[in-house]
This record gives sequence, structure tokens and C-alpha cells, in this order.
Amino acid sequence: MNTLSWLRPILPLLGGTLLACLLLGSFIFAQNPEDLSWLHCVGVMQVLSLPIGMLAAVLLGFLLRGKETANVASLGFLLGLWVVVAPELAYRFLPAAMVLKVGYALLLLGLLFLGVRKPTWSFGFHKASALSGVIAILMLAATFLVAGPPPNMGSLPDQTATVAPANAPNLVLIVLDTLRADHLGCYGYDRPTSPNLDRIASEGMLYRYANSVANHTGPSHATMFTGMLPSEHGLMSAVSGMPTRMPTVQGVLADAGYSTAGLTSNFVLRSRNGFDRGFDIYDDSLVLANAMGRSARLLADSSGVGLTYGASGRRNSDMNHAFGHYTRPHSIDGDSTTKNAIALVDRMAEKEAPFFLFANYMDVHTPYQAPGDAMDRFLEHDPGRFKRRMSNLAFQNRFDKLQVEIDRGDDVAEEIGALMDRYDAEIAFVDQQIPALLEHLQEVSDAQGRELLVVITGDHGEGFGEHNILAHGRELWQETLHVPLITWGNASPRGVVDEDVSLIDLASTFTAAAGLEGLGRSQDLHAGLDRTLGHLMAEEGPSRSLSHFAPLQRVAVYGEGRKIIYDLEEEDESFSPFGMFDLRADPLEQNPLAETEVTALTARLESWADRWWRLYLIGREMEAGVELNSVDAATLAELGYTSE
Repeated sequence: MNTLSWLRPILPLLGGTLLACLLLGSFIFAQNPEDLSWLHCVGVMQVLSLPIGMLAAVLLGFLLRGKETANVASLGFLLGLWVVVAPELAYRFLPAAMVLKVGYALLLLGLLFLGVRKPTWSFGFHKASALSGVIAILMLAATFLVAGPPPNMGSLPDQTATVAPANAPNLVLIVLDTLRADHLGCYGYDRPTSPNLDRIASEGMLYRYANSVANHTGPSHATMFTGMLPSEHGLMSAVSGMPTRMPTVQGVLADAGYSTAGLTSNFVLRSRNGFDRGFDIYDDSLVLANAMGRSARLLADSSGVGLTYGASGRRNSDMNHAFGHYTRPHSIDGDSTTKNAIALVDRMAEKEAPFFLFANYMDVHTPYQAPGDAMDRFLEHDPGRFKRRMSNLAFQNRFDKLQVEIDRGDDVAEEIGALMDRYDAEIAFVDQQIPALLEHLQEVSDAQGRELLVVITGDHGEGFGEHNILAHGRELWQETLHVPLITWGNASPRGVVDEDVSLIDLASTFTAAAGLEGLGRSQDLHAGLDRTLGHLMAEEGPSRSLSHFAPLQRVAVYGEGRKIIYDLEEEDESFSPFGMFDLRADPLEQNPLAETEVTALTARLESWADRWWRLYLIGREMEAGVELNSVDAATLAELGYTSE
């Protein structure tokens, strides 16, 4: 009986918590109504408060044992209010770094005041307070049952100020995330990973030596959209988001009368990071949480409850991350991406205007788990600890341990071979998804009487221990920079190009096809490949920097089939040669060229280097930080962007 008496404050506490969540959740919802559900704002706040609230209720019941029922109910109701109000006061009046500790301290003070002093307040509604607790339980259940609104993707304008020419072609950029070139048949690979891409390459233009400007997603895509280097547009990391200072190819095309739509399967490229800029419609629904998860994400940033009760514990296991993790899709497959891309094409085709489509496929990124039996069809090695399917985070934790073993010099060749098998299986799977999209694009373009230009590429590659490095985001080796590049469609020339080219030139290739001026430093790939030394580059910055224009670590310069890598010495504004390689004779960069050749090329780059340093340092002066919350930090960890 005494044990049960400790539980008497629980229902009243739930009622008090509900009232506070109704008031505070409604206030937050009113300030941020887009894409959110009022019920989820209130319900998620209840869920975040529930564990600590229940514990506080039991402690209060123990402290109030022997008191009158009406008094206990009233104090339990007050404690329920205080569970929500205490961290909110800390959030409203204190810096974010202090909210967690002060929020708990205020909660404890309130509990001690109600329990130790045992005030005799009784509001005469102990029965109603218990009923409100039952209502709170029902609302919690509804929180998990109600779907809520879909994410807002934007809409096509009714009309544009400019009407595109009648002969303007439809333009498409397909990015196969994390796809290195040398694992495709059309680039000489001996496994049957890419029969469809091989055929597409034979029907269009294949660029044998295309290179990304960066070793991970954010800066690479920003360069494709702006025609500028990472050191010029400022986006170095997976965190800081798309810069706003310079035009994008999609924005320029929209201003010229194009309908524009984007689709991403990569969390880094979501609209919240600014990658929707310039698109009429931007579909990041495949990586966004559902309505409940979006409310939880807002509360993680914009409420004392989220910053206190949600953020307690380790980043990858706290309540905020639990909502962010379990309320968004996982194991996104290329068939979903193709389905959504076709839907976007159909929406744009309803207009008379030409269209620009961007579609990002995430399949070949970790955790290399193609759907169905596709994952095992290429398996020739013993996968060891990677034998079973697992969550992204579980895979990444094992992947990180494998990297530690590589650094230590352990023999892990069999597991690396198995990971490469799984990677090839992902390529084979996504290769099967591309034809349906291209066929639909051609059908729609033919019906409109327009030509079609499709560019298919990768944003970066993937390492499998060639330089003792797994995955991507570290250093400037060719396994993470050499990417496929194919142009296809009746607006594309046909053939094979053997010169070095760069993804920086995609922006002006699209604008030139539309009859518009070039963008940034980008140049039209189809108008010739006469590039000055220093035009083709790759740059490496910190993948988890919280600011634009973070300090770069290395740069690589391409030209005449060769590549030189420099370490940056920012203090004295100089380059320190790290190595130079003949990419035609030594594509995996195992044999550095002689010092005399390094010195000769460095001398030829002297005037370019002076200009590069001037532009780079201008950007560094504009550095500005942004915050990274625990939900996004944990999600980026699942993708391999570990903390630095």
C-alpha cells in the first residue's frame, strides 16, 4: 500500500505536464507552423518530459507519503507544470551552454520545495487533475498514430517574368553519390557493375579523366551549382550549408524561364542546408524525418525541454537523436529516388517551359547494403563483422574500428575486399535504376518538342585502403576524386574525351546549352577543353567545420595528365609540395615523380599561386560560424562525418 502511495502524483503530474506542453508547444508551433503538426509539437514535448517527470513524480510521492489525497494531487499537478517550465526558464534567460545544467537544477529546487516543505495548497480539483493525466496519455498515443503534414517542397511559379526560347533544351544533372570512376565498365573495370551506364556512355560523351573539386558531398555539389571552387564559394564542410552570396545554375535557369526541381537522397543536401536555393521545387522528403520527427528537431533547438531532457547523455543515444533517427527513412534505395524524380519531371512537364532537374542518388554510399539479394551477388570475400545487415550508425561504428586497425597495420584485406564487393553490388543496383528515368525524360522531351541534355556524374569517389584510408572526406587521392562523367541525349555530342576535366565546368555547360552566359569560373565542356594551368583543382578542408571559409589543408592541381598535391602553409602564404604523380601511367598514385619535375611545375604555377592566395585569404576574412545541434551531429556521424 505504501509503495502504491508513492505513485499517487503520477496522473496529476501528467496532467500538469500536458497543460504546460499545450501552452508552450502551441506557442512554438505558432512561431514555426510550416511543415509541422500542432499535435506533434505538444506530444513530442510530453515525450521528452516524460522520463524525468515520472521519476520526479515517484520522488514527490515518497516525500509526500501520508498527506491527504487532494493535497498530493495538487502538488503533483504543480510539479508537472514545473517539469516543463523549469528548463524553459533556463532556455529563455541563459546561454545555450548553461541550459542543461540550470534546467535540471531548477527542476530539483522545485521538487524539494514541494516535497520537503510539503505546502498545504489544495486547488479542489484533484479528480480533474487525474482525468487530465488520462487525457495526456491519450494525446501521447495520438502523437505516434497521426501522420501529420508532408514536408513543403515548394511549387512551380504560375508564370515567370522571362519566357525561355522555344528551342531551349531540357537539362538534367544526375549525381550518383560516392561513385568512383574506376569501378565502371566504361572506365575499364572488369566486373559487370554498370551495363546500363556503359551503354549510355557509348551513346553520348564519355570523359575518361573527370575529377571532383572536393572529397565529399557538400563542397562538390556547391561547385557544380555555382561554377566556383570551394575556396571561392566558401562551403568546405558537411555542416555549414550552401552559401548565398553567388548565383547558382538552377537560379540562373529559373530567371531565364526554366522550371527547376531538385531531388536529394543525401541528408547533407537537405533544404535546411540551403541546397534548395534557386529551385522552384526541392524534394528532400527521402532524408527528412516525418512530421513528428520534424517537430522533435525543432524542439531540440527551440525549447528548454529539448535542450535539457532531449540532449542528456551521449549524442548518438539521447532522446533528440532517437526522434531524429527513428522518424526518418533509412536504407534509401534508387528505385525510390527514380520514382520521385519521375514525379518531378511530370510536374514540370505540365508547364510549357523547359525544365532543369537535379537528382542525387545515395545508393553507393555506406553502408553498402543493396536491397534484396543484390548485396550478396558480388560477394567473393568473407565479410567478417560486416556479414549481416545493420543500421547506418552500427555500420559506421564498425567501419571506424576497421580504419583504426588499418592505421595500426593489421591485416584486414579480406574484410576490405568484402566491402568492395558490397560497393560493387550497390553500383550494379543503381545502374538498373537509371534507364527508367532517362527513358521518361526522353519521352517527355520528345512530347514537348525539345532536345535533352543529361549529365551523369559522381560527386566524389570512395577509398578502400589504397592509401590506408577508407571511405571519403580525407586527403586528395584519386580514389576519392576521379569520378565518372557522361553527357547524354540529343543535345549532347558523342565520343570520348581523354583530357583532364573538372566538375567545376558543369554549371557553364548547362547555361551554354540554354543560350546563357557562363557562371563563375566554369567553362562549357562542349565548347573545347583549352584550360589554363590551375583551372583544374581539388581542395580539402575540414569536413565538420562550423563555418564557411574554414582553413584549407591541401590543394591539388591537374594538368597535362599530371597532378601535384600541396600542403598549405597559411601563416606564410605558401604551398609545400606533398607529391606529384603521372595519372596516366600511375592512376592510383603509388609512385611520386622526381623532385626536379615537382620544382619545374611549381615554378610554372607561380603566378596562379599568387592569385589563388589573394582570393583564398579574402574568403578567410569572411569566416562566420554556425551552430550544429545534437540531432544533425548524430546523423552526420551515421554518414561517416565523424567529429574533429
